[in-house]
Formats: sequence, C-alpha cells, structure tokens
Amino acid sequence: MLIEVLLSMALAVLLVGGFTAWGAISLTQQDAVKAANDDTFGLGLGSVNFPQDVASSMAGVSEVDENGSPRPAGALRDCTGGEAAGGDVLVALITPSHRRITYVLVPSSEDPSLMELWRRECPNLSETGDGTLNDPTLSAAGSLNPGVIDPGTAGNDGSAERMATGIVDGAADCPRDGGGGQDPGCRTISLTAEVVDRPQDVVTKGTRRVNSYAPPGTEPIPRFVFTPNPPERNETVTFDASSSNDPVGGTLTYSWDFGDGTTSNSGPTVTHSYASLGTYTVSLHVTNSAGTTSSSPAIRTVTVEPKPPTAVFLGVPLQAIENASKNFALSLTAHETTLDTYSLDWGDGTSSGPLGSCVGTAAGTPCTPTEVHTYTTKGTYIVRLTVTDAGGNSRSALASVTVGNGTLYVSSSGSDTPGCGSSGAPCRQIEKGLTEAESNGLTRVVVTGGSFSRFDVRNGITVEGGFTADFQTQGETTTVNAALKDGRYSAMQADNISTSTLVSNLELGGPSTSTDAAQAVIVRNGTSGLSLSELHVNGGSGPHATGILVEGGSTLPIDNSAIESGTTTGTSGTPARGNSAYGIRVVGGSNVTVTGGSISAS
Repeated sequence: MLIEVLLSMALAVLLVGGFTAWGAISLTQQDAVKAANDDTFGLGLGSVNFPQDVASSMAGVSEVDENGSPRPAGALRDCTGGEAAGGDVLVALITPSHRRITYVLVPSSEDPSLMELWRRECPNLSETGDGTLNDPTLSAAGSLNPGVIDPGTAGNDGSAERMATGIVDGAADCPRDGGGGQDPGCRTISLTAEVVDRPQDVVTKGTRRVNSYAPPGTEPIPRFVFTPNPPERNETVTFDASSSNDPVGGTLTYSWDFGDGTTSNSGPTVTHSYASLGTYTVSLHVTNSAGTTSSSPAIRTVTVEPKPPTAVFLGVPLQAIENASKNFALSLTAHETTLDTYSLDWGDGTSSGPLGSCVGTAAGTPCTPTEVHTYTTKGTYIVRLTVTDAGGNSRSALASVTVGNGTLYVSSSGSDTPGCGSSGAPCRQIEKGLTEAESNGLTRVVVTGGSFSRFDVRNGITVEGGFTADFQTQGETTTVNAALKDGRYSAMQADNISTSTLVSNLELGGPSTSTDAAQAVIVRNGTSGLSLSELHVNGGSGPHATGILVEGGSTLPIDNSAIESGTTTGTSGTPARGNSAYGIRVVGGSNVTVTGGSISAS
C-alpha cells in the first residue's frame, strides 16, 4: 500500500519565487532579495531531496517526540565522520536498502551566526544508544562498515552534501493527519527553516509511501466486514476480519464481542446469529505474535431485522405444456407472525392475487396451496411468488418455467395425421411421434396411458410413458405390443443407438407365437447410448421366450425395471428337449449393467 506523497510549502510566493530561482539565475533578475535567495538557500531542500527521501523511506523520526517534546540530545544518531559531523540532527530516515539519511544543522563556516543544512547518508547501524530506531532488522550488513561516512570503503558510498546556507534556525516534527498533535508512526515529516532576511519560515513536508516496516510495539490494526447486512433474526451472519493487519508482520489472534453477551476467540472468520430483533455493537480486538493488542477495537453496528416469510416453489425444475393447465405447488411459511396474502406474476403478462387461502396460518407452520396457470406459447418464463405476513414483512421467490421444451405428444386418443404432435393434436402411435420428432429436431416424446404398437428407438430422442391425458403428471400405464419387423418379433428395437437416449415408464410385451423366437426388446449392432428405466418387460409366449435380447457388441444400462422372460414353448434337438427362457439374454460380446428392479425367467 502506498501513502501519497505530500509536498506542502508555506508561502507560495516564496516557493515559486525562491526555490525555483535558487536553481537558475534569471537573466532579468533585478530583485536583490532573489539574489540573496540564490546565495543562502539551495535547491535541494525545497524541490527535490527532502520530500523524495521521506517518500522512499520505510522508517523515520524527527527531533520532536509523539508528545510534542524535544528529544534528548543525541537521541537521533547521525552518521559517523565526514563533513558536517557533530551537528544537530533534525530528521533521521532509514531506507529499504538499510541506509540512514539524516538532515543536520551545523554552524556556517562563513558566518558563525548562521547555520547550514546538510544531508548525510551512510549504511544504517541500529544500536542500543539509538533510542528512536533501535531495531536490528533495520541494520545494514556488517561488511559495509555501517554508520560511517567513508566513500573509500567498498560498498559504503557514504556522503555528505550541503543543502542550504543562511539559516537562522531549523526544526522538524511529525504532525498527525488532520491536526491534533504528533503522529507516533511519523508518516508525514515537516521540516521548517528560518531563513535570514525572510519574514516567514519555509516549510517542506514529505510523506512516506513505503509501509513494509513498522517499529517493534506498533499496534496491529483490526478491521472486519459482515454479511448479510442487514441480517434477519436467527439468520447466520459471517464476520470476516481477514483484512486486519499487523504492520510488524506477525500472526494475529482475534477477540470478538458480538454485542449480545456472547464472545469468541476464534479465527478471522466467525459466524453468529441473533435471536432477537435490535441493534448490536460488534467489536474486534487483534493481538499480534509479539503480544501487542490493538488499543482501539474495530466496531460495526449490526441491525437485526424481522425475518420475512419463506416462499418456495415445489417440484422444480418446472415444466409446462402449451395450452394445457399447469399446477404450481407452493410452500409458504411465516416466521414473525401469521401469514397473510400471496400473489404470483406468471411472467407472461398476467398475474394472480393477492390470494388469501393462507391467511391466519401460524408462524412456523407451512401453508401449501396449489395455483393453476395455462401458458399459450412455448418458451421460458420467470414466475415471481410474493408472500406477505400480518406484520407487513414480505419476500419473493423466482422460478423458471419451461413451456414446450422440445416435446412431442402421443396419446391413445390422438391421430397420426401429418404434422401431429402438439398437446392439442397429439399423434396416435409412438412410431409416428418419433418420426415427427426426428423431422422437427425435437428431443422428447411423451406418451399417455393406453395401448400402442411397436416402435424403433431414434438416436437422442427420449421416450417417456405413463402420462395422464392432459400430459401433466405420470401414473398411468402405457403398454406397447410386439409385432414382426424384418422377420423378428419385438415391441421395441434399438439399432446402433450412439447418442444419449432414454426410454422409461413403459410396459413392453412380447408376442404369442409357436414358430419364431418370442422377445419384447431387441438391442443390437453396437448400441451404446441407450438407457432403460422404470420398464415392465415380458417376453410373451413362444420358443426361447426372452424379455430383452442384447447382441452385436452392445452396451446397455437398465435401472429399476421388472424384466420377465415370459413362457417358453416347443421342443428341439435329438433327443427332444425344451427350449430355454431368458429374462435378459446377452450375446455377441455385449455388456449389460442392471441396477435395482428384478429379473426372472420361467
């Protein structure tokens, strides 16, 4: 984090007419005062060196302590040796590269009644006698001969440079932002120079931008946020203090007071809930690994509001059929008082309510009304349910309703006319419905209860049976009867199905024959995408009666289905023996996985 550099000068006229002129003599210079400025006050103090030195330092102190009192003589240790040694140190700074920079006043060599300001730099050495910066972590490597201005020492590069002359007196302090005394952290340092023949002092300020260091004993800084804000009664509130900071760089422990008589010493993230309405003051103290605790806590006010009623759509995800009534099952629960009204915005430009069938239901007791709506156009709609309790607290819930959903409809009362398949004009047979679905890019065929002829599965088109006449719910029986195709009996045949395809909720019956193999379902020719679920399969009656025949290297998962072989008839071989019966017959390198349900063979 960077702290902005502040460069504040008293008397703008002095700055512009003084500092700038000190750096370059104007060809039109006529004012004798400007000439005196050039002679007595150098460019470095006001315009470049001091603000830059402060900005890039990671620690600094002035000759005035945090109480505003002058520090004892020698409290700010200077570099050793070099020009201007033994002067009055106004400011001491430590750079990130562990070098010490001091700004020092010494008597002028030309006029003993005046003083000179010097900038001195050397490798830093923190020691016991250095009361303001006594921290070994700030010291340079011993090989640099720390603390000595000696350009002749390799790697030392100590220096002493005169910044200004003609100074009557000088001072430095660390004012607190916004006034009110001195800043113990010395983030901003102010350097004041009383210049000869000048009616007012010159003031230069610099602000440290580097926060990678804090002196021992620096307090950790507690901070936290909480969500949700505001919380509801009995709602879990998460308090997060991960933004707390220890400038010294240690680990932190956390002490929470939630304002309702409960406390916690858990980590930076804690949860809490409030059982009563009201306003609570939450405070946080942090302690670093050195044992220093924040003197002032972080404080936040938490206002706990009434908990609105709960509004829930049951049976999501919601699907409806165009031009068919759809039942919407709801669950509404009040928490603070009794339930009052609710309303629904159906998302198609129409709404219902306010409705009063739940008025007076006690808090904590769900009310479960059912509302009916008809969508006339396929698409996706967002339904908004809003419920209000007797105290005026309300909450809304949203649900998405998919109408149509790429579905084609087959009914025992339908007709296999060209273009059949809408809910209002369903097809009569499953085979016709699959043909229409395939032609129109639909992925789902739903079938009412009743009796239907055999069909061939199509890649990627789901077949679901058992629907009521209005296609709203399942629970009816959909029976599919076997017939001959290409010299083989089946009620359903799947040939090389490679795309994910589900067939469910059907009763598939085999033939009654004495000449050909009797089977209800044939899966063949490398079929790998088909899944069967919730089926009742009976192989019928005939030679080698088989519920499901899987052949030709096919793979088939079967879930929660009842599979029966049916009854085998006839004899074969010499001597004669009975034909076999198979619940499931798996041949030709095929693989079947069965989960739940039952398999039987007679």
